[in-house]
Amino acid sequence: MEDPAPRATTPDGRRKGPEDWTRHPVTIATGATIGAAAVIAPGVTIGPHALVALDAVVMRNVPAHGLVIGNPACQVGWVCRCGHRLDAALRCTDCP
Repeated sequence: MEDPAPRATTPDGRRKGPEDWTRHPVTIATGATIGAAAVIAPGVTIGPHALVALDAVVMRNVPAHGLVIGNPACQVGWVCRCGHRLDAALRCTDCP
């Protein structure tokens, strides 16, 4: 439900309905790729052409072209629009 503090009932024991939830949707920008079994926390934005690795648990926003892995996810590099890692000079060796 994208609620950062979900509970099935209110503090007084009443079952929660749709009006009781606070929505914090995840935003996935154009060209971003999310690996299988990755978990994205409520309210997080994945930037354009970013790459989230398999099983990553993303708790913070990922910048455009960022490569994140792990639990919690950490940025370990940058990726090209084609999906390959950028070198130290931030160039893609696979694109013409």
